[in-house]
Amino acid sequence: MPGPDNRRRTRLCSNGYTLLETTITLLIAGIFLVGVVPGLKRFMAGINLRMAADRLVEDTREVQQRALSEQCDKYFILFNRSNGTYYIRKTASPEAVTIAVVRLPDTVAIENTNFDGNKLLISAKGLPWPRGGTITLRDKGTARFKYVVVASITGRVRSSDKPPESWEISP
Repeated sequence: MPGPDNRRRTRLCSNGYTLLETTITLLIAGIFLVGVVPGLKRFMAGINLRMAADRLVEDTREVQQRALSEQCDKYFILFNRSNGTYYIRKTASPEAVTIAVVRLPDTVAIENTNFDGNKLLISAKGLPWPRGGTITLRDKGTARFKYVVVASITGRVRSSDKPPESWEISP
């Protein structure tokens, strides 16, 4: 026969969570997030650096293809190290026409280029003129580097985690 004890037991055995259980769960989740977030930031910074280098490689190849298909030696890429931007341009009289402006992610900086005047000129054959070179990109948070290398003789463009063997730095 159900008595007052059974009703009381039923009320105490509810399907909800107690305040203590919820607090402990949130505490464990908070500790987990504190440990994961810095690693996630480093991971995302590495992805941003790789994506910026890949975009620069693609843009350089596109400029080479334009110059080659048009047999035009008026294309160039101008690197602005101070604000992390590069400009794809074509010289037309009397001034240069901007084809595209590419802003790198805020976490990525153009550390260095070894092109005269930070300008990569492309010949009508799609090759760097007068020589190839390297663009160094740096992740601001982790100080990791990516190198975009433009070969002098073949015009091959690639990105690398290591500087080329014949690496030169010019101020």
